[in-house]
Amino acid sequence: MKNAYKLNKTEKVGLWSIFWEFCKVGLFTIGGGLVMIPVISRVAVDEKKWITDEEMLDCIALSQAVPGMIALNVATFVGYKKRGVAGGVIASVGVVLPSFLIILALAKTLTGIGDNKYVQGAFKGVKGAVAGLIVCTAYFLAQKNLKNVFQWTVAIAAFIVVAVFKANAIITVLTAGAIGVIYSLLVEKKIISKFGDKSLELPQGRKKSKEKTHCNSDVKAKGDDSDDE
Repeated sequence: MKNAYKLNKTEKVGLWSIFWEFCKVGLFTIGGGLVMIPVISRVAVDEKKWITDEEMLDCIALSQAVPGMIALNVATFVGYKKRGVAGGVIASVGVVLPSFLIILALAKTLTGIGDNKYVQGAFKGVKGAVAGLIVCTAYFLAQKNLKNVFQWTVAIAAFIVVAVFKANAIITVLTAGAIGVIYSLLVEKKIISKFGDKSLELPQGRKKSKEKTHCNSDVKAKGDDSDDE
C-alpha cells in the first residue's frame, strides 16, 4: 500500500476528462455512494486505466476508514492520483454536482406530489432496486478484499455487531483496524519465523537429492562401461 498514495502521472489526463467521467458516474448511478464503487472501479481501472486494481482496493480501504461519503472519497483519491490536488477537486465536484442539481430541481416538486400514490409506488420500486444494488456492491467488495479466513472472520463479526447489536459503525471500523494491526504484528510474523527456514531449506534438499541421483547415475554408467570392456 505504500505506493498507493503517490501521484501517477505516467499518462497525462485532462481535468475535463476527469470531471466528465465522474459527472457521468454521479448522474447515472442511483442508490448512493456504495453503489457507485463498482462503477468507479470499472471506469478508473478497467476502461481508463487511471489506477491499478491494487490501488483501487487501497483506495476503498482508505475511504472506509475516514469520515465522509465513500464515493466522494474514492473520487477524490482517483483524481488526486492523476492530476494532484486539482484533479482531486475536479473529480469530487464532478461526482457530486449531478445529484446536487437534481435535488435542487426536484425538492419543490416532490413537496407537492409526495403523497401521490403513483409517486409512492415508484419510490417503493426504487428502494427495492437500491437494496439489490447495495447487495451487489457488498459482493463486489467481498470478492476484491476478503482473501483469507481472518478477513472473512472480521467481516462477519463486523456485520453481526452492527446489524444485530447496533454498534457504532465508526467504532467498529477503528476496532477492526486495531485488530488487523495486532494480527499482522503477532500472528503473521510468527508464521513467517516458524515456516520461513523450512521453506528456504526445501529447494536445497531437492538440489542435494538431485545431485545424489546424478552421482549414482554416473557411477552406474562407469560400471556399465567397465563391464563392456
